[in-house]
Amino acid sequence: MADKTATTYELKFEWLFQDGDTRVFTMKNPKSTITSEEIQAIETMIIDSPQEQTLLIGDKAGALFRRINTVVRETKSVTTLDLSHPDT
Repeated sequence: MADKTATTYELKFEWLFQDGDTRVFTMKNPKSTITSEEIQAIETMIIDSPQEQTLLIGDKAGALFRRINTVVRETKSVTTLDLSHPDT
């Protein structure tokens, strides 16, 4: 058996809440063409949701969403080595 390499992609959003709390949300295998305008649209949609139906709240004090603090795209490659020995 030969060595195998698998590559995965993640988009990590750091949400910032009004009480200063932050949370990281990880999206696995996002589309590769996501733009900053699309990320801005997500932020606007969350901010513009009615307070009683807000899409995100902080878990410490129930604070409202303030903004997307950072977005990072990560590429991970994992190689599985074939350590078997042929029979002699």
